[in-house]
Order: sequence, then C-alpha cells, then structure tokens
Amino acid sequence: MTNVSGRFLGSSATSLALFLLIWMIQDQGWGADLDMEINLSLFSLRSDIITTCMIVVTTIFSPLALFIYSGALVLILFLYNKRFASVVLIISMVGSAIALVIIKYIAGRIRPPHAFMQIPGYSFPSGHATSAAVFFSFLAWFAGGTIRSFDRRLVVFISCSILTFLVAVSRIYLGVHWYFDIAGGTFLGIFWLHLPLSFSRFDSFL
Repeated sequence: MTNVSGRFLGSSATSLALFLLIWMIQDQGWGADLDMEINLSLFSLRSDIITTCMIVVTTIFSPLALFIYSGALVLILFLYNKRFASVVLIISMVGSAIALVIIKYIAGRIRPPHAFMQIPGYSFPSGHATSAAVFFSFLAWFAGGTIRSFDRRLVVFISCSILTFLVAVSRIYLGVHWYFDIAGGTFLGIFWLHLPLSFSRFDSFL
C-alpha cells in the first residue's frame, strides 16, 4: 500500500469513526442543548436578504443538483481520460446516496420545529451536507493533483471549503436540520470520498 493510499484509508476510517460518534451523541440526546443553541443563534440572524441567499445556496447545491453536476463532470473526466477520478466520483456520490437513505431510515430523527420551509423525511444525517462534502472535497482533491500553480490550487481549496460551509449553514439557518445532522453528514461525505481514494494504487489500471 502506498503512502497516499494509506493516508486516505486512515482518514476514511477516522471520518467513519467520527460519524458513528456523532450518530451516538444525537441518538442519546447528549447534544440536544448544543443543537438548540446553534439553531436559535442562526435564527436570530434571519433577514430577507440572508434568507434569499440561503435559499439560493441550498437550491443550487442540493443533492439532486450536485448529482447532475457530478454526472456532467464524470463525462468530462472520461473524455479527458481521467478514468480513476471519474470512478472515484461515481462511487462516492452513489455510495453516499445509498447510505443516506438507509441511515436516515434507521436513525429516524425528526427535523427541527418551526422550520422556514417544510421538508419531508428524516433529519439525520443531512443529505445536503453529505453531498456537498463529497462533491467539493473531490474538486479540491482533483485540483490538487492537476493544477500546477500553488496559488490556483489554494483558490480552489478555499472556494470549495467556503461553499461546503455555506451549504451546511444554509440548512441550519432555514431550520431544516440540527447542527449534529450537518456534522454527521460532513464526516459521512468525507468517508465516502476517501474510501475509494484509498485505492489510488490502482490508478494505472484504469
């Protein structure tokens, strides 16, 4: 196993462990006070302008939208003979989506009351946070391996980090998720990206 593969395998295992820890915390109700405190803090910042911006963010970076963007990106990667990267993105997006359906059903966490918009389904983990973590972390990883300029790589990394953060905040701000839903979804997304990346030693076979 190469050093790169080992690091990704280690980070995927760590992300999975943190996700399971967060799941246990929210399931036992240990983080209920923090959940409520963070939600109320963001609710206090509500204004027409911020609400409009949050709705735009949560819409254009919804799981469905990110799936569409990912599908287009996979086609582009195949055209440019980046097969390993395309396979990683496919496994990450599809795997995380399947995991979300199963875990949401098992966890069965109810969404916060007084939501700005009514969303069907359970709350934990956040599908938006999971998909955003997969998609934008993938972009940051791909840019790190293909863009030579450090400054440009840094711009991509910061931009992806900001967008992931904004998607996460938008879900709490709009009252459709608790903080631990977002945290759990983020670590679940990182796990599903880093898991296939841990097989990077097979890049030459694709």
